Amino acid sequence: MKFRERYLKLLMLMIVLLAGFFFLYVVRGILFPFFMAAVIAYLVNPLIEKLLTRGFTRIGAIVLLFSMLLTICLIFGIFGLPMIMDELNRLSESFPTYVQGLQEKVDDFYVDIQRIKLPSIVKQVVDQSLQRAEEIGVDFLNRLTGIIFSLLSHMLSLVMAPIIAFYVLKDLEVISESINSWIPVVYWDDVYRLWLEINSVLSGFLRGQFLVAIFIAVLTTIGLTILKVNFAVVLGILAGAFNVIPYVGPVLGAIPAVVIVLIKSPIKAVAVIALSFVIQQIEGGFISPRIIGEKVGLHPTTVIFAVLAGGQLGGIVGMILAVPIAGVVKVILRFIFDKIPDPE
Repeated sequence: MKFRERYLKLLMLMIVLLAGFFFLYVVRGILFPFFMAAVIAYLVNPLIEKLLTRGFTRIGAIVLLFSMLLTICLIFGIFGLPMIMDELNRLSESFPTYVQGLQEKVDDFYVDIQRIKLPSIVKQVVDQSLQRAEEIGVDFLNRLTGIIFSLLSHMLSLVMAPIIAFYVLKDLEVISESINSWIPVVYWDDVYRLWLEINSVLSGFLRGQFLVAIFIAVLTTIGLTILKVNFAVVLGILAGAFNVIPYVGPVLGAIPAVVIVLIKSPIKAVAVIALSFVIQQIEGGFISPRIIGEKVGLHPTTVIFAVLAGGQLGGIVGMILAVPIAGVVKVILRFIFDKIPDPE
């Protein structure tokens, strides 16, 4: 009888999970603030746990941390946001000029290539490559502008996210107990051990990459400002955001600045490339080893495959989420294989 009850409860849990996933898929358009709230709660909760060990109540610790975050956001809103909005306005006004400049650069390069006596097949390949490069460049600038203004359109969701995160953190113990009540007692130890391993992977990657992204954004903004590059703040933020993507992220983050500078001054474009290279050396040699610590435990080939697959399935967001998801999948698969009894 107990055997039947146990598996009946497990069957009900699976049905509820499947129904929940289907419902979330149907209402996926409203999930962005809840996703951001979950990320904020996950990043902030370790700090709350430390304050709890020093005598703070949970509400007191949450209020203290959120007050500090609100102060930082207000300072950013007063001094940083107007600067970013001004750069975005100037970028949108200058966008046609940059597209035209990119086309002119490609045309000039094409004329120079035509002066060289090359076999017809080589010229055909060069012509097609230049045409494709121009299409990719214009498409990239279009997508870049679209991504920036898409983030601005989610501004209300970003405002709602901390409010939702506050209530999640306040009732985190109740939520945890509610989840535990659905897990059979016999599986508690396994689920707890699995969660510890997943948490180790996620915390090492997400929290570390978040801090590294801030460092990269600040260093890039300062460097571009020294080089007198237009839109230094926006380009610095993009470089920091793209840096979250392993291997290809630093290259993608440098492309917007290089393209914008290349149209006006090829020599300065070389300086921007050198700046990006130096910052990546600082990040790889000094910042990441001290902040991120342990990696997700994936082979570089697996990471590259995960990033490319994530890009194919979900674009930029897919590329950012690919590595932590791959790390979690590896933990789960290893856990399952450990549970399979030895044939002997």
